[in-house]
Amino acid sequence: MSKSVLQILTRMGPDPQSCERRQQTQAFALGAASKEEAPQAERITMEETMPTTMSESPQADPTPGSAGEAGASAGDCSAGAGPSSMEAQASTASAADVSHSASGSKEEVDPLSAPAHGCEVFVGGLPRAAQAAQVEAWASQIGPVHSVSLRADPQHPGQSKGYGFVTFKSRDSASQALSRLGNEELPGFPGLRPRVQPSAAKNKLYVGGLPPDMSQGEVLAALRDLVRGVEGVELLMQRDSASLSRGYAFVEFYNAAAAGLAKARLQDPETRVGDRRVSVDYADRE
Repeated sequence: MSKSVLQILTRMGPDPQSCERRQQTQAFALGAASKEEAPQAERITMEETMPTTMSESPQADPTPGSAGEAGASAGDCSAGAGPSSMEAQASTASAADVSHSASGSKEEVDPLSAPAHGCEVFVGGLPRAAQAAQVEAWASQIGPVHSVSLRADPQHPGQSKGYGFVTFKSRDSASQALSRLGNEELPGFPGLRPRVQPSAAKNKLYVGGLPPDMSQGEVLAALRDLVRGVEGVELLMQRDSASLSRGYAFVEFYNAAAAGLAKARLQDPETRVGDRRVSVDYADRE
């Protein structure tokens, strides 16, 4: 509190009629002091409440003049106004993490009972009030649907964040959806055509820290003893040796769900491949 303000408060006498004036002066003084002491906190609060910025990724940019963009410009808060950076990040996840049926129920998924990698598409620009059953009916115009997963908005129960995944029962249906489904209106939302994009869910893992003397066949056998859904292994060999590897491999799985479960298992401190604990991450290469 500044010295001038303290002097004002000190000079004020005990006159009962001035009580209200003293209280107002004290409140003003304390408020001024708190603003002087914590301007940075105020700025941080303002920054945290800023709306999410639009993604600059070409994959996530809304098409000019699209129904989703038109709805947003008209002030329709129930529709997805275009993909945010959070939406772009979510497109790299797998719909098989949690499967939502048309009724909205959640169930654990056996990765090998789900369709193979390549049967899933990412769907954005959905109305936040859209339900899984409506998305399933929309996608079923292309082919049989295995599951629909909408990312829930925890701040608004019963609503999604405006994006999710559709997993078809075949790769052919997923391929057709990429070229045709975006032209179809979503049931219950006249004029609205959600975006359909390839899912970026990954079904390949990088596994490092392998014993150099393990052969590709031995690595494959060891991994199949530990995890499910291993489709193949690419072991990188040393340039000057045909029998020793560089200690890492790229492992392909049946689908993204199998890769995710394998990643968690291989990261367990008790898990060993050969006689070593390995390092695991999603592979960047296709």
